[in-house]
Amino acid sequence: MRKNNSSYNPEYSKFGRCLMCDTIKDVNEDRHCEECNNRIKEMQRIRNNKPPLGLQPHKYWVEERITNILQAVNRYIEDDREIPTEWIEEYNQLIKESREIK
Repeated sequence: MRKNNSSYNPEYSKFGRCLMCDTIKDVNEDRHCEECNNRIKEMQRIRNNKPPLGLQPHKYWVEERITNILQAVNRYIEDDREIPTEWIEEYNQLIKESREIK
């Protein structure tokens, strides 16, 4: 039987087992007790305060692009194909740029 106290919250009107802390007490429609529901809300608040994902730093983008070009060149060599001159030109430009960044 429920206690009749002034802190009664009608949102937690079902008696059952909390899915989060596994205790038997009053739970809401999602089957969370009031304490666990407050923890969930706090975690969501913290998560929502994080800034969105930004840009990869240019230095790492250049390094990754150089790696991608080298891998593509190797695939073309293995398949006995001509390597597009644009790839070589871009590779040389990125090598110069990466030296300037470091």
